[in-house]
Amino acid sequence: GFFHQAKDFTINNPTMVEVVNNMVSVGRTALEYLMPYTEPGAAMDSSARDPPPKCHPGTHLKIGRKLETWLDDLGRERNMMWLRSPAGTGKSAIAQTFAEHCYDRRRLGAAFFFSRPNNRDQPKTVIPTLAYQLAVHCHSFSAALTKQLAGDPQLITKAPHVQLRKLIIKPLLILQTHKHKHIEEPFMIIIDGLDECEGERAQFEFVSMINEAAHMINEAAQLKNLPLLWLICSRPEAHLQYTFSGVAYCDHEELLLDDESRGDVNRYLHDELARIKDEYTDIPPPSWPSKDQLDELSGSASGLFVFASTGVKYIGDPAYANPVNQLKRLLSFLKHADATGTNNPLARLDLLYTQILTDVPEEIFPTTQRVLAYLIVAARIRLPTAQVLCNFLCIDISASYSALRKLHSVIAVPAPEHAPKTPLHVHHASFQDFLSDPSRSGKFAIEEQKVSVDIVKSVLKTDYRDARFINFLAGWDFDKEHLHASLPSLKWVSTHNEKDVSRGVADLAIDCFYMFYGLSDERDEDLSSLVHGLDFRYVDPYYFPYLADWLYRQDPSDPILRTEPSNELDMRLLEYLRTVIGQGRVDPATFPWKRVSWHFCALDHGLKNTPKLHNRTGRHRAYFFIGHGDKTTIVCLTECRVRMGRHTLNLDKEPTPQQVEVYQDHLVEIRWNGMPDYEKRAETVAETAEGEDEVVSL
Repeated sequence: GFFHQAKDFTINNPTMVEVVNNMVSVGRTALEYLMPYTEPGAAMDSSARDPPPKCHPGTHLKIGRKLETWLDDLGRERNMMWLRSPAGTGKSAIAQTFAEHCYDRRRLGAAFFFSRPNNRDQPKTVIPTLAYQLAVHCHSFSAALTKQLAGDPQLITKAPHVQLRKLIIKPLLILQTHKHKHIEEPFMIIIDGLDECEGERAQFEFVSMINEAAHMINEAAQLKNLPLLWLICSRPEAHLQYTFSGVAYCDHEELLLDDESRGDVNRYLHDELARIKDEYTDIPPPSWPSKDQLDELSGSASGLFVFASTGVKYIGDPAYANPVNQLKRLLSFLKHADATGTNNPLARLDLLYTQILTDVPEEIFPTTQRVLAYLIVAARIRLPTAQVLCNFLCIDISASYSALRKLHSVIAVPAPEHAPKTPLHVHHASFQDFLSDPSRSGKFAIEEQKVSVDIVKSVLKTDYRDARFINFLAGWDFDKEHLHASLPSLKWVSTHNEKDVSRGVADLAIDCFYMFYGLSDERDEDLSSLVHGLDFRYVDPYYFPYLADWLYRQDPSDPILRTEPSNELDMRLLEYLRTVIGQGRVDPATFPWKRVSWHFCALDHGLKNTPKLHNRTGRHRAYFFIGHGDKTTIVCLTECRVRMGRHTLNLDKEPTPQQVEVYQDHLVEIRWNGMPDYEKRAETVAETAEGEDEVVSL
């Protein structure tokens, strides 16, 4: 250590310097740099995945031996492997089991487990997460990476291919140059569920850049011993098959629904039903399950592990506490598949999902469907804790657990004491696929438009409560940090976490408001009534363009939205606005209002059917009135290039000098009156480099 056997002395204001193989680390460590950009839930041992899927003892032996042989083969020709198979065949279990095997042997570099239903699908988090885990598993790598990041902290924000080269390849090259003993054997990097990564283009880019790294490893003399192996697991989607067909240095392995997989599933079912029998010693007879029952269940699974694991959860569900009856009901329902000639195992999985949902009592199912709908449609925006989500949907604790009581076989439902910190999450992406496809799920299908309307209603109720009772400030702005007292009328809180839940609900409402723009023009009377009942003095100015555009699309003649003053109160508001803006020009707004920044925000939140990119230059200021009587608000939209300010005034009081000053400062900030020539040239160059789809919103 620094001070071996030293004692009885004091150091004031020390600076500690670590030297590893002549490499110096001062200040922030690689882990501190990387942590904010990682996805902790995607790790092999993350709490978000606990318990993770793993290979049942005695199953997947053949592919397990292949992977271990590849790991240990000093003469391997390829440093990259693609393991592909249809949904539900056990890829993630294989990846998890192999990752644990590598970890036990100190050979695991990193692992990233994608999950679309649980919002672990963002490509920008992949390389930082892999680099972070490598730094945890190898302290020498951490020191080399720290030096890289100290020299250029913005590496974390670079494109993924740059991150791979600078955050992973280069530190390993440094260690290789110093012949560090920790990298004498290659590290394994595992990426599971690549098909669940958001965007086919991102999936293609990951395969391409990993292939490029593998190509460098195989071809360049100085890189031939670079200690990295890559295992990528995914469904055999058409675009991925095409991508991997052009990859030179990659082994291909495929899991088939064959005799081996059917035997594995049969073993799993036999052992798991025996476990359930031991748990319910007073219910199943000694002969349970019969050989015929086991064969019938195994035959229905046809080698599909997701069917088997979901079926086992259904049979042993403590909400029923009667595995004998559950198995009978399941087999009876599955006979329908044979009666209709359905041999496709995925079709039988659909029947299993249908049976699970059918068991939810009819009077409870509407609440169940609302929770499922958020998980299927809106979780890509934000995956909140179970308690926050239920409060956002105005569902109390009793109704929440009643609605989810029969769904433990498809959804991980945290116990009430864990709900304040733990989200609900879908066990397998195939359940999301099932609910999203009406041809498969029928009456249980999740209709995205209907869900969007329901979520927007929740947003309006939450945001209005937040602004009306807590968050509204005199002036131009709102408290975006939500550092306030508790929201009123929350359905499920305790005395110690009421403020945290309030903040979570308010933040969720902000994130989900973008769904307003994706609503169709079809009229929804409940939503229309809710909007018309708002006191627009207490609506966040940021949302007015969305609200106004939707109102116009619903009914262009609706007097609640107008661009010309219709009475003395409107005239007074227009005078207030002219007081604030001074001598500048302001025009009545035109609808539908289309904005570049909307396009950006909607894309950022994963929404579809957003407006196309419009003119990136120019200057415009427009106003409109929204509301009735003394609850009317005048909204001023100030747009310069791709920046827009949203400001509101109401009849509560005349504009103050402070409001005038705030607005004039805003004009300076967005360069309303122009910019120096050198700044214009620099910005033009930057825009050209960024491309036409790069937009910014204030």
